[in-house]
Amino acid sequence: MRKLVLFIHMLIFLQSCGFNMDTDKYSFDNFKSTPIWDLAKAVRADNTDLIMEILEDDRIASMIDLKDPKYNQTLLSLAIQDKKNKAFITLLKKGANPNKLLGKKMDATPFIDAIWNIEDCNLFYVETMLKYGANPNLKIKNPNPGYYFESSYPLLVAVKVGCIDLIKLLVNNGAKLNCFIRHEPTGLKEGVISSALYSDNMEALKYFVIEKKVQIPDTVMITGFEKSDKKFYNLREILSTDEYKYDSDNYGVKKNKSELRKFRDEVIEYLDKIGK
Repeated sequence: MRKLVLFIHMLIFLQSCGFNMDTDKYSFDNFKSTPIWDLAKAVRADNTDLIMEILEDDRIASMIDLKDPKYNQTLLSLAIQDKKNKAFITLLKKGANPNKLLGKKMDATPFIDAIWNIEDCNLFYVETMLKYGANPNLKIKNPNPGYYFESSYPLLVAVKVGCIDLIKLLVNNGAKLNCFIRHEPTGLKEGVISSALYSDNMEALKYFVIEKKVQIPDTVMITGFEKSDKKFYNLREILSTDEYKYDSDNYGVKKNKSELRKFRDEVIEYLDKIGK
């Protein structure tokens, strides 16, 4: 039922997460031809004192969010990717924008990149940027009809990434549970429940449905992308299918299956209790 949707999501995920042939996308050398090359070198060295000294020049300070001419990345995004933690904090203190649109397609931000690339559920970058104005409800709008943005909302990205502490951090900082993106041409609304299903994130599903009591739509998932093939299902029906039994090698399942079944069963029990 969900294999086509999952396959498409995986392709988009690979594109969105930076799995591409541009190995120098996050290279500080991309700033060599720009007026902030000295600042870029100071960030690469993680030299806080030198960064502060360079930014005393108001002209340079005004260009703190200048993008490199090749990949449209800022020094803040490079500091995150290259784990220049002292430089990262210094740039934020001096006004670097965590919500700046990045990339050739303008489909990411430093904040979104930090969520996509979180390691071992380390919340340092995300938590710090929230303190410096990162918008947990920033929607990256689709500039072209038919072009799909995987990174539309930070919360939906976090659900796919899978870290429950990250999800809770965003929600506790104001991320709206009713955010969604609309898929064309199906018209399917993908919200937190659909994202949890796509990514087999049953822990997140339990959190949204039972703890946060998010509004459960009457139809949650669609199969097929031709009008004649449209089939809608409610959440209870989906969780009762063979594909969510987690008793075999399901596509995309990398978590402990007994844990997945436990969270799924708790959601089903709750749905039965409330009559959904």
